[in-house]
Amino acid sequence: MSQNKVKKMGRAPRLIIESVAAVLLFIADLLIKSWVKRVVPTRGDIVLFRNILSLRFVKNTGAAWGLFNDNTVLLSVVVGAVLIAMAVYLVIDKDPMPLKQGCLVLIFSGGAANLVDRLLNGFVTDYISCDFINFPVFNFADCLIVVGCIVLILYLLWDTVRDARRKKAASADG
Repeated sequence: MSQNKVKKMGRAPRLIIESVAAVLLFIADLLIKSWVKRVVPTRGDIVLFRNILSLRFVKNTGAAWGLFNDNTVLLSVVVGAVLIAMAVYLVIDKDPMPLKQGCLVLIFSGGAANLVDRLLNGFVTDYISCDFINFPVFNFADCLIVVGCIVLILYLLWDTVRDARRKKAASADG
């Protein structure tokens, strides 16, 4: 969807679409985590692709790579504050760009799902294990956050370079 179509769409329909997307991703993550907590501990690791990818139930009481282990309250407060700021920004953004908004929805959904999991269980349920490398076990919400952040950074870099080129061209013409 182009920027002009998003602006013509209006704030309310845009917010409804973003909210529905966020809720669906949030629910998907919590359903996957619920299934993993029920099935994987009783069956053991589930090999999806031998020596490549498996499902392994891990209780993560920290953040990425075990940072801030056993600091559930601190992590919950920080993540909660960031999510509130993101929600406010998504609502008041006067110049919505579809790719930027989509990235923020991914990040918000993943962060909210991990926060709810942490608040309900005292830990975040991780389960995706890359068996071909030494890498921490992670989950779908983490994927949403990482993909959203990477694409957002690339978009912001591209947008900055594009604006610099436009300004340079305008100054050369004028």
